[in-house]
Amino acid sequence: MPIHSRARALLRSTCNSTAHVAERDEERVCIQEFLANFLRPSTDINHDTQTLYISGLPGTGKTVLINSILRDLDVEFPGVRIISINCMALNGIDTLWDRLLEQLEASPKRKNARRSTKVKGRDAVDDLLSSMSSKW
Repeated sequence: MPIHSRARALLRSTCNSTAHVAERDEERVCIQEFLANFLRPSTDINHDTQTLYISGLPGTGKTVLINSILRDLDVEFPGVRIISINCMALNGIDTLWDRLLEQLEASPKRKNARRSTKVKGRDAVDDLLSSMSSKW
């Protein structure tokens, strides 16, 4: 297989390769520390105000780096559940909240949970998250 075909296959967002992402060690450490600080039990951190924003030109390896980090996350934090939503395929913020709510409600721990039809959007997600006994 030509080298450009192999490279393109490794950089696909659905790539399952566990290969190291070249030249992204600093970014990897930053993202791993952010996630570890969020997932570790601590009273020092206000989890409601933490945000990680990742940006860059198309094709620079953002998605493959994140996917690689998330695959490794289960080693340090067994049982962590990852929800992925492609925001580029959504029509607006309301659709994002609905999709997030669907994914959270699909959790094995939430199978029999019923959502109030009165609460929608971000408020419904907030209600569901606050009703969960754990952030995982």
